[in-house]
Amino acid sequence: SFGISTAKAADGKHEQFVQNLGEEALSALASDDMTEEKIAKEIQGWLSNYFDTPTIARFALGRYWRQASDSQKKEYGVLFKDLIVQTYSKRLEEYSGEKFKVMGHTKASDRDTIVHSKILPADDKGPTTQVDWRVRSSNGKLKIIDVIVEGVSMSVTQRSDFSSVIQKGGGRIDALLTSLRKKTENG
Repeated sequence: SFGISTAKAADGKHEQFVQNLGEEALSALASDDMTEEKIAKEIQGWLSNYFDTPTIARFALGRYWRQASDSQKKEYGVLFKDLIVQTYSKRLEEYSGEKFKVMGHTKASDRDTIVHSKILPADDKGPTTQVDWRVRSSNGKLKIIDVIVEGVSMSVTQRSDFSSVIQKGGGRIDALLTSLRKKTENG
């Protein structure tokens, strides 16, 4: 029975981890003076506290990661983070009082737990959105490595987008870097 109670406590920890992120995000977004710039700053904090951004970035580059030079990997890492911050600060600017609720979890592997949550409309009318968080335990630390919205993995989507940009660019990673530079410069 010792093993079971420890496992339960560990899984509760994963749910609490995601709940903390949800509450932190919603309370920040609820403040009246939230500009896109302020949201961007908040997102940078959430990325370093809650997400394993290097793992997500490497997954999104897929098989091209091994072909990239060290300097390409370095620039890609910076651009990838900028892209996430920019994409989500635009989306979160449309926040209008939604509520966030953790609905349990499923063990995905030895290291990964999927925490299930719902985003509920502020007025309880309208559709709820199912959001699953893949939380990885690594060296005793929890970090999110994927977000699955209504069954669609953000990491897998990103990977296929990046792959098609690279293929259109003749299999060159520089084609992706150029595209990411344009996207992140123009805001």
